[in-house]
Amino acid sequence: MGPVGWMVVAIVTLIAFGIFQLIYFSVVLRWEDERTVGLEYYGLRPAERDRFKRALRAHARFLAPLLRLGGRFIRIFHDRILARDG
Repeated sequence: MGPVGWMVVAIVTLIAFGIFQLIYFSVVLRWEDERTVGLEYYGLRPAERDRFKRALRAHARFLAPLLRLGGRFIRIFHDRILARDG
């Protein structure tokens, strides 16, 4: 396989990883939302709340590239809108 073939493989791999992260992100958001409605979170004992926070941090570590990229895009678009609209 030549250099172009390897570039195609790398691009496809990055796209697949991005799609996987978006799907995983949506699953984590739904999981988090289901466990924080009403007294689902504040009704827990402190040890169980700490366990929930640790689980959420573990998910955030895996999703860090997606969250970092999203943060950069939001900052760029936000600055452009402010510059345009004042």
